[in-house]
Amino acid sequence: MEQSSVRFWGTLLLLGAVLLSRAGAADPPFLAEDRSSPVLSAMLPALPVAAPDGPLGSNVNPAVLAASPRLSLRYIRGVQGSPRGENSFWFAAKGVGMGLEYFSASPPVPTPGLLPETVSLRRWTWSGGSHLGGGLYWGVARISYASQDPQYDRLSLWDVGLLYRRQWVSLGLVVRRLNRPELYGQRLERAFDLGVAWRPRTDRLTFSFDLRRLDSESFRTAWKRQRYRLGLNLEPIEGVEIQANAYGNRQFDLAVTLRWGTVGIGGLHRLEEGQKAGTIGWIELREDQTHPPLRRRRIALDLKLQDWEEIYPRLRDDQTVAGVLLRLDGERMPLAHWEALRKQILDLRHRGVEVLIFIRRTGTGGYWIASAADGILIDPLGELELTGLHSRRLYYGPLLERIGLEPIFVRRGPYKAAPESWTQQGPSPAAEHNREALFAELFLRVSTDLTRSRPQISAPLGVLYRQGYFLGAEAVSAGLADDSVTKQEAATQLRERLKAQLLTAQEYRSERHRSRSWTVPPSRIAVIRIQGTLVEKADWFQVASGEVCSAEEIAQALDRARSDDSVRATVLAIDSGGGLVSAAERIWRSVAQAAEEKPIVAVIEGIGASGAYYVATGAHRILAGATSITGSIGVYSGIIGVGGLLDRLGIAASELDYGYAGSTGLWTTSPTPEDRERLERQVGRLYDHFIRSVAERRLLPLPLTIAAAEGQVWTGRSARARGLIDAIGTLEDGIAEAKRLAGIPAQGAVELLWLPEPSWKRRISQMLAPLSGRVPRPWAAIVGEAGGRRLGEPMAYEPLAQWETP
Repeated sequence: MEQSSVRFWGTLLLLGAVLLSRAGAADPPFLAEDRSSPVLSAMLPALPVAAPDGPLGSNVNPAVLAASPRLSLRYIRGVQGSPRGENSFWFAAKGVGMGLEYFSASPPVPTPGLLPETVSLRRWTWSGGSHLGGGLYWGVARISYASQDPQYDRLSLWDVGLLYRRQWVSLGLVVRRLNRPELYGQRLERAFDLGVAWRPRTDRLTFSFDLRRLDSESFRTAWKRQRYRLGLNLEPIEGVEIQANAYGNRQFDLAVTLRWGTVGIGGLHRLEEGQKAGTIGWIELREDQTHPPLRRRRIALDLKLQDWEEIYPRLRDDQTVAGVLLRLDGERMPLAHWEALRKQILDLRHRGVEVLIFIRRTGTGGYWIASAADGILIDPLGELELTGLHSRRLYYGPLLERIGLEPIFVRRGPYKAAPESWTQQGPSPAAEHNREALFAELFLRVSTDLTRSRPQISAPLGVLYRQGYFLGAEAVSAGLADDSVTKQEAATQLRERLKAQLLTAQEYRSERHRSRSWTVPPSRIAVIRIQGTLVEKADWFQVASGEVCSAEEIAQALDRARSDDSVRATVLAIDSGGGLVSAAERIWRSVAQAAEEKPIVAVIEGIGASGAYYVATGAHRILAGATSITGSIGVYSGIIGVGGLLDRLGIAASELDYGYAGSTGLWTTSPTPEDRERLERQVGRLYDHFIRSVAERRLLPLPLTIAAAEGQVWTGRSARARGLIDAIGTLEDGIAEAKRLAGIPAQGAVELLWLPEPSWKRRISQMLAPLSGRVPRPWAAIVGEAGGRRLGEPMAYEPLAQWETP
């Protein structure tokens, strides 16, 4: 231990000893108002009302049940002196608590021949606590008795407690016997326990002061009678806790608790006027963990990729984690998601955590993140598909012509490629040029990272891309992997090299590390996920057909975040290629309205293009990954003539229109020149609204906006160069930016509120996704996904208008 640390702890211990030594003599002890006062409880550890801990909070201050809601149990047994033979059981979890005590008491006025001089009592305590906001909590406890003495048997008490906490100071107030019940013909006097606890910028040392004032006396009288207690709680090393108290009448007690994992054992010895008053002991179980105090614990984690998003925020700050084995088994994600994961792996390595990647099956994206690790291991029969980037778009123009369908689409922006799939045999030169430029930028980024991170690769990447497919031994020979081992051998290698305990994700989740912090419940940041095709309202058919994003759900989530006082800022996590114009407009208006009251940051993860980019412009700041896909600022709309198909099928159609003589809906029998003219007007108005909104929200000159808004698709890096986004960053960076805009310190803790909360529709969607036939999500950012009209929506008034990614 450093000399400065020794001096620091020595000073604090000396200060605590001085405070305890000055707890002078007083007439009555703190816990009893008078020698003649009836005994109402078994002998328990004396905890400060401002800093109770564990299940005894039910008895000391029920408000703490809300401040420390984790599961804990304690059994206490009287060992020596007056409490010998007493037993009590205490339980607390999720804001509620319960206690059961077995002890004996001498009635103040025993009745000869009717009751013994000592009666046995059972005392029940039922309590609950609630968080009022900020650092303020309150709680209530009801206490009842069971005894052969009818006076005790009908006795019932009510206690009410308040607790206010900041990081280093805690204040407590408990009103005891609020209902002033009657016992042996006299009403029990109401008592007020006030306490303050202070931590000198460390949660391992707590000083406390408690004062009891009876209802019939003033604070001055209570002070003169020295109804106070000075306390010191010290945890010199993790797992060892010492609690010392000095009362009036030279009453002292000392308690020591030893904890290991979830189990703790301890005891308390009390002295009154220098004489032994009693000894109690206890055993406790806690949901949270205490690590062994004799040596620093080191653990290694064996994780699947699907566990990463949940586990990473915790392991990033866990200094006991020495290594991670991350397994890849065919997972597919947008390139920008791989990029964010790669950044997190590099951050872990920078913090001193060793990261190994085990490959059972993966592609270019998975190998991209593997190259950032300390080592790459592959199963002997593992598969590595290093095939580069690939895109395929189907064109249905010849097929539709052959079956008699006549599609008419109008677009604004020559690079807006989505309608070409329905009208042409192949891509237009403009669309092909944009796609080639996009792929060249993405491919260069991935290839450059692979070359820098894996200098041991034996051949040029171009050669390896052409070979494409590698089994375990082949990958090792090519320098793409470091060794070919089984999963069990990989885990053993990591465990033995680090001399660490290996935990799975489930085992790591089940561990709850013990926290003594008084930190005020953190401010919240709402994270609203906007994923999938934007639609007005999700229905059963769309749920079954694939991932959609309901504008109604997102608007409700934004309204909730805006009206919740505990939410300081909102982050939009966008992974959508666009959708219905009306859905995008509804979400944008909700974003703009919420942005008038609280900071909003939009983060484009895999893809945030077309209507999804329009939504992002309502935020104060827009971030995107370097390989995220964005832009596609343009509009298209269309109708399909079905007359030729109906003729071939022998179906006759009779149409009757009053008023407007043109076609309505997505389908029409015979498109007319008026139909095209109407589409031109509609698309023109929407496009003009789109680009002017982007120019206004992004503070860009209109000519520059138009140059970047001809339907081109951009990577995040290219979009930043054109002013379409503010910075390159991941969701983690977006949360940090939201904290900055909300005035929350960079190191300040925040609670993330994920919205919309999972609904039964979304859960069904996740189950049906494999059956939907959608383009796999990893390449949806590049290939694009077709949106569609909401099934069951009235097909009148106007045709479908969509903003869609290419």
